Amino acid sequence: MSVVVKDTKGAGVKALTMRFKEAAAAVLVGVPAGAKEDDEASTPIAMLAAVHEFGAPSRHIPERPFLRPAITEGRPDFIRLNRANMRRVARGRTTIKQALGELGELGKRKVQEKIKAGPFRALRPATIAARKRRSEGSSKPLIDTGNLRQSITWILDDGKAAEGSKVLR
Repeated sequence: MSVVVKDTKGAGVKALTMRFKEAAAAVLVGVPAGAKEDDEASTPIAMLAAVHEFGAPSRHIPERPFLRPAITEGRPDFIRLNRANMRRVARGRTTIKQALGELGELGKRKVQEKIKAGPFRALRPATIAARKRRSEGSSKPLIDTGNLRQSITWILDDGKAAEGSKVLR
């Protein structure tokens, strides 16, 4: 989040500007690297998320992006929330951390809604048939068990939190 403040009131505005600069953090929305399916032997959910987000042509899995479109489509809502929260922070009605938390929750919700609503390229008939043989899952892309949608979360990244992790920016 970037902030531009004009110094028209003196020390108060300077102090507020310093609070924003000191709290500089990014809200990261997605699947944590350590998230796994219920079965320990299964593929990490972060890997499944990446495969669906970008596709895996060698495995005949088409791109079914849910993260990037959710963030792009949610941009007007993020802007509206940030504007309201900036006013609340400036008036001392909330903290910067709380404002960023609200932004993270909104991002999480937008991604989960995108997973549920799509639209995504349909599953292959063989995939649907395999799921029916197991008597579980869904014939809707990205919804088989619901684990992907439930694994979506957010963190505040102050530049250190994602250290050692792969983060899409």
